[in-house]
Amino acid sequence: MLKDGEFDIDIRGDGIEVWVTQMGDFMNMNTAIIDRTNKVVVIIDPFDSERWFNVLKNEDLCPTHLLYTHTHRDHTWGYKKMLELV
Repeated sequence: MLKDGEFDIDIRGDGIEVWVTQMGDFMNMNTAIIDRTNKVVVIIDPFDSERWFNVLKNEDLCPTHLLYTHTHRDHTWGYKKMLELV
């Protein structure tokens, strides 16, 4: 289990990065798949959009795709805010 906002980052042999974190009151699992070469950033279930946006901005990255696994509130909470930020 990760601490709130802590990231586990795995860089694959092909350069694709997988970032996993847990955020919010429910400690929801959030994942980003990042391809820096093609400037693609996919965030899966971004609970805390502002935190994701700021962390990615510090890496000179911006979300290009949002993926929601299902419509429970704890998975869709950050949707509207993320659209405002990007």
